[in-house]
Amino acid sequence: LGNLFLSGYGDRVKYAQFLHDASEILIRKPHGHWLEQVAGENDINLILPVNKPDVEIPVIELYLK
Repeated sequence: LGNLFLSGYGDRVKYAQFLHDASEILIRKPHGHWLEQVAGENDINLILPVNKPDVEIPVIELYLK
């Protein structure tokens, strides 16, 4: 799986999905050795599929709190 690191969005994003098919994108706290020094309390990772969706330009829709 791929990751999209979003700095400063931890307290703002409630839900994430692809716009073309409304499939959910998992939201996780960053973890791992290299992220311990760069990730803050308010950062999140969007867990993305490895294969690109079958659309020209995939769009991620974020639902804010």
